[in-house]
Order: sequence, then C-alpha cells, then structure tokens
Amino acid sequence: MPRNSRRAALSFLTAAAFILSGPLPAAPASVVTTDADRDDHLVDQGEKIQNARNRLSCTVGLVDHENNTLHTAGHCGADGDPFYHVRTDGTRRYLGFFSTSHEAGTARNDIGAITGVNPALLGANIFAAPPVSDDEPPRAGDEICAYGQVSDRVRCGTVMGRDGEVLVTTPGLAALPGDSGGPAWIDGRTVGVYTADWFKGPDTDISFASTVTLLGQPDAVAPAPPAVGRIADAYRGTEAPVLSSLSSLSSLSSR
Repeated sequence: MPRNSRRAALSFLTAAAFILSGPLPAAPASVVTTDADRDDHLVDQGEKIQNARNRLSCTVGLVDHENNTLHTAGHCGADGDPFYHVRTDGTRRYLGFFSTSHEAGTARNDIGAITGVNPALLGANIFAAPPVSDDEPPRAGDEICAYGQVSDRVRCGTVMGRDGEVLVTTPGLAALPGDSGGPAWIDGRTVGVYTADWFKGPDTDISFASTVTLLGQPDAVAPAPPAVGRIADAYRGTEAPVLSSLSSLSSLSSR
C-alpha cells in the first residue's frame, strides 16, 4: 500500500487514564504564550525531551506542577531511564527519571512520566489547559488537535468513536518521529498525550494511528461500528460510541 495512501487512512487515538497522585492541577489563567514570551530555561508543554539511554526524542504533553512531573508517551523510554530537556541552542539539562507501565509493541497505555523534576524548571501548558476531573467525555464530531515538536505545527482531526481507550478520528493527526508524547486537546483543554503508530487490524489494511491518554473514560462494550465513512454522521453530537471491533489491533511500529 503506497505511503501516501496509508497516511490517508483513519487515525486512531488511544487513551488510558493519567496516573496523577493528588488532585488534578487547576488550569492557569492564561495557557497560551508567544515564542518571544518563552523562557528557554523552562520546560513548556510541546518542547523537546530526550532519553539519555537511547537518545530517543519525544515531546512534552503536559506540565504537571502539582506533582513536579512531565507527561509524555510511554514508548519514549523504560522505567528508570534518565531524561533531559533539549533547549533551542542544543544544550541539554537533566530533568529526572522515567516511569511507565506501557507494554512494548502495543498501543495500550502508551503513557509515561518524568518524575521528580525540579519545580524551578517547570514551564507552562502553552497549547491547552490541564485536564480537570469534571470534563465531559469526547463526543463524536468533536474537533481534536495535537502538537509535536518535530513537525512544529498544530494538526486537527474529528472524533468518530472509541474502543475503550481508543478514539477513532478522521485523518489529520499524522505525525513525525519525535512528535510522540505531545499534547492533544479538545476545546482548549488537554485530553492527553499523542503518539503515532502503524497498525493492522484482522480485517483491515495498515492504517496510520495516534494514541492519546484520556481521563476517566468508562471502558464499556458496544457492537462494532457502521462502515467507517458513516461513523461521524451516525454518531455526531453524541458521546463517542465504543468500537469493540478495534480491540484486536496490533502495533507494527512506533514513532
């Protein structure tokens, strides 16, 4: 299947609950800054981080001031890996150690955290406010956007449905290596972190996919969805339907 055709295939957004100790952080009064406002000493949402063990670079998805933690994609490292902030001049500053329960080779629970970060290094959530516990669940037809530090632009798609922690979206959230872990948001509120994978289902060709970690979404079971081209129209304006037919997807590779 040609690469361009694969990138035109459906995007899938995977979600699993953020592991945050204590209450969720309150949204700041302002969550958007310009490049001129940024302090290169601080680590903001959307900035480049690097695994010191394997040199893999990822993107900061959420700055958690409450817990001195930076959230990113789980496949960016293994438990105990040291991570650095890569500043615009190319220099690196040590941040802390990585923690994740992500299972290598899968798209499930693809969430990780750099813990014990010096609070003096934590910057702002400049793309979207932190999640809060009373946020409404994603609904079919919602616009969902994401950012990665390599592609360096906001990409958006439309929520079409979900399979437990998998949100199905229309194309639009394609990513580049290094974009993994970046923020994904709906209506200005961060819903989780964003990664990119190639997937193959039992009855589908290879499709481009993204993973996003959501907060407090019930893992219900529902019949398989109608044909892909009709999902958005059939469910628009309702809570995103559960798509049990996607549960056997297997990850072929990760970015």
